[in-house]
Amino acid sequence: MPAPPMFTLTGSTMMKKFSSFALAIAAMALLGCSEEHLKYTSLGLEGTDYSGATEGREISLNAEAAQSDYFEEVSVALSAATTSSVLYAYTEDGTTVYGKGAYTSEEGFYFDKDGYVCSPADEDARLYVDLDATNKALVIGQVPEVCKAGDEYTLHFGITTTKTYYPITLTVDITEAGSWCGYIYQGNLVYDVYEQVKTDYTPCKIPIDATALCNALGMSSASAIAKGIANNTVTFIGLNADGSEYTAGSTANNSGHWFNSSGDVCSWKADNWFAYAEWDNTAPIIFGIGQAVSGVEVGMSATLRQKFVYGSNEAIVTWNLHIVDTVPDDATIPEE
Repeated sequence: MPAPPMFTLTGSTMMKKFSSFALAIAAMALLGCSEEHLKYTSLGLEGTDYSGATEGREISLNAEAAQSDYFEEVSVALSAATTSSVLYAYTEDGTTVYGKGAYTSEEGFYFDKDGYVCSPADEDARLYVDLDATNKALVIGQVPEVCKAGDEYTLHFGITTTKTYYPITLTVDITEAGSWCGYIYQGNLVYDVYEQVKTDYTPCKIPIDATALCNALGMSSASAIAKGIANNTVTFIGLNADGSEYTAGSTANNSGHWFNSSGDVCSWKADNWFAYAEWDNTAPIIFGIGQAVSGVEVGMSATLRQKFVYGSNEAIVTWNLHIVDTVPDDATIPEE
């Protein structure tokens, strides 16, 4: 359905950190879904009086979220949101409560299966909605491991300033979970890799074209290459964006390289660190492509290149990494 003038759906996703969940639970241990809610009035949590606000247009929104056992989020844009805006929502008994950090670690609330405000520790907790006023967006996420594909939730809340409030009805459909990563092999050891944002070091495990690699190096097998690296007859080098070699170090597992967002090899947690490409020398046909745990956003991309050298022979492996909302349908999904 077309979005109302002030509200448009966007497709950006991100992962909410588990530390945020821990903070939210700690806060809710004090607040909970209890009579404490009944103490809140139109003054809100910071003493701001919203009782004089006049009602604006009621907003209806639909959103889809792939089932996830993690803090997978989707974003809904609010072009009229300001830094003075807050979310409001309702307890099961109809009491109005206000945001500003009381119910989630950000600027919003957790909701139960019936669309009422609750604690993240509540067994009926299903979703949360945060207000990201700086980026003019609502952020919608799932409580891990409770939502199922086919579930539909209707949340009743709104956004307000001291002047105007806009009631919002948000319907969230939980769809089948899709893979967080995939790849398309272009041939000649060139791979297009697609990943959703991750906030841990989980790699996308991609099988290398062992035949192409061995033929380029003039070696009999991937295992022979692994042995060559172990006895220093084969070298494995990271390449900068300009083609120059990086020989100063490797990843912590000593079998790969960190790259920044420009495609240059860098050190762990260096400025603009972006991703790593690591060869699994215990399973010689597998590479792991993973991300930095901070600073990675949808829309980012970089080309990561690495080179095997054996005598006068060399083979360059290229990873064109794209951070995406959704992995393309024609991508190959790696086996876990």
